[in-house]
Amino acid sequence: MLFVGGGIGVTPLHAAFRGLLGLRLAGALPGCCSSVRLVWTVRHPHMLTLFRDTWEAVGSAPGFSFGAWADDGGEKGDGGVSFRPGRPDLRAEVAALAARPGPNGRKLVFVCHVPAVAAQVSEWAQEEGLAFHSETFEL
Repeated sequence: MLFVGGGIGVTPLHAAFRGLLGLRLAGALPGCCSSVRLVWTVRHPHMLTLFRDTWEAVGSAPGFSFGAWADDGGEKGDGGVSFRPGRPDLRAEVAALAARPGPNGRKLVFVCHVPAVAAQVSEWAQEEGLAFHSETFEL
């Protein structure tokens, strides 16, 4: 699975990611969820600390990973959460999911981002034969 969130769009993604992470840590995660990645883009690095406990737990969960990008700041957010400046290469993230072993029909890209990003990622997921789901958070 690949979760792609922008800003507050991480809300439903974090809930699903954290639930799957808990199952992994308890040894109860279904085999179809052997690889789960969350990519989160924020404007300000301090937002990354909202779920610091989750990001710290990822290190002890094989197959789980978290990537963070922020528009401003250096290489660490407030509280020491690592991130990269700028925007992620979402095309590469989708391609990486498609390249992982396993049948494509059992791979999901779940996006909660602005509509333009969701539409672009949907197109890439379709090109790769991946299942796709999106939700939007707009004010």
